[in-house]
Amino acid sequence: MLERNSIGLDTTVVLRLLTAEPQKQFEKARKFIEEQLAGNKKLFISDLVVAETYFALHYHYKVPKPEAIAQLDGLLSSGIIHAVQGGVCQKVLKESLNHKAGFVDQIIHGQYCLLTEEIASFDKSMGRLPKVIAL
Repeated sequence: MLERNSIGLDTTVVLRLLTAEPQKQFEKARKFIEEQLAGNKKLFISDLVVAETYFALHYHYKVPKPEAIAQLDGLLSSGIIHAVQGGVCQKVLKESLNHKAGFVDQIIHGQYCLLTEEIASFDKSMGRLPKVIAL
C-alpha cells in the first residue's frame, strides 16, 4: 500500500547518516532529512536496506556486528525513520542477538514466516529456527 507523503531512503543515505562519512554527503543527508521532516514527510527504510546497511557497516566500515545491529535498531527506534509496513527488520533487530542464525537469515526467516507455512534450508543455523525444514 502506498504511504502518502513519504520517502524511502536508500542504503547510501542511511550509511551517511550512521557513519558521518564522507562529511559533505553526511551534511547533505542530514539537511535533507531535516527538510523532509519540516515538510511533514515520513521517512522509511526497507528490510533490504537494513540488511545491506548492516553488511556495509560491518565489512566496509569495520563496525562489529553487535554494534551495527545496535546502530540500526537505534535508527529505527528514533521515531524519525520508520521500517516499511509489513517489514520484519525492526523485530529481527530486537531479537537478533538471541539467535545463532545470521542477521540476514533472520530477516529472510521473518519474511517467510509471514507468507509461508515452512521454510527449506541447507543452512544449519537457520535450520534451528522455528518452521524450518533442515535439508
